[in-house]
Amino acid sequence: YAMFPFFLAYTAALLEQDGIDVRVMDAVPLNLTEAEFESRVAESAPDLLVLEPNTAVIDDVLAMVARLRRDNQLQVVLVGVHASACADELLRDNADVAFVVHGEYDVAVRDLVRALTGLRLIDSVPGISYRDSSGRVTMTGPPQPIEPLDDLPPPARHMFPAYFDNDMSLYFDGFCQKQPAFHMHTSRGCPFRCNFCAWVQVLYDSGPQRFFSPQRIVDEMEMLVDEWGAQEIYIDDDNFLARPSHVEALCDELVRRGRPVAWSAMADAIVLSDTLLAKMADAGCIGIKFGLDSSDARVLSATKKPLKLERLESIVAQAGRLGLKTHATVVFG
Repeated sequence: YAMFPFFLAYTAALLEQDGIDVRVMDAVPLNLTEAEFESRVAESAPDLLVLEPNTAVIDDVLAMVARLRRDNQLQVVLVGVHASACADELLRDNADVAFVVHGEYDVAVRDLVRALTGLRLIDSVPGISYRDSSGRVTMTGPPQPIEPLDDLPPPARHMFPAYFDNDMSLYFDGFCQKQPAFHMHTSRGCPFRCNFCAWVQVLYDSGPQRFFSPQRIVDEMEMLVDEWGAQEIYIDDDNFLARPSHVEALCDELVRRGRPVAWSAMADAIVLSDTLLAKMADAGCIGIKFGLDSSDARVLSATKKPLKLERLESIVAQAGRLGLKTHATVVFG
């Protein structure tokens, strides 16, 4: 499984719209060594390097940042869940980190670049932590959720996984049944508050779920079919099925346009009904990946996940009758 990095791809698209020279390197699907990554950074000679490290590798990334700063003239921006949660610590303890952008960072990184190029004041960009002239860590204000999502350009898939390699087949999920398959978003956020979810609690700061319009979503699906030859679209939302009316409207638009492509989705069975499941199948859905997380009702209750296990069993049985592939994701430990 290699996940398409949506936020980085939206960031790249926004910067490209501003006429910024952008180079992308997603070292994970390319399986680059640190030495290869650092060599490519030196080759690109960037003014600004935006990195999205996770908690498991943060020490390695910070060591690499120190090497990159020693050998190159650049400023480093950290983004993502770990950076949002630990911004003060990262800036206090690491002089090589210039900025931390909190939350869903795509628009904020674009606006930070505008500030660094003199087009606006950095204090006017919400969600930025940095050291002020006295060396004290300061924050410009809480990050703002992006709304409407339709204001975002499509992700810059043409830049991925790297400026020297545009093989999008490296992004895959074994769950998908057709190839090539492409990841998409139709929303951001989730109305449920499962207490283990870093995306909802940290990246979105428990804010509201927001949605792309059905017209925008199907436009992007058709673009992926026409320009990339997509045979399947995998909707990798935080919770695709959290608002049934959104799914119903999308299904209606897909049927109206003749079901342009097969699709599957990362979802939840919390509010899913047999009627909605049938509507999804009629609109071209061929698979659902469910966030089960635990089959122990006590664990679900303790983590504030409002899933009824017997409901999931019924939904999976109905999906089978409709010919939909199902898959459950589970948290161990």
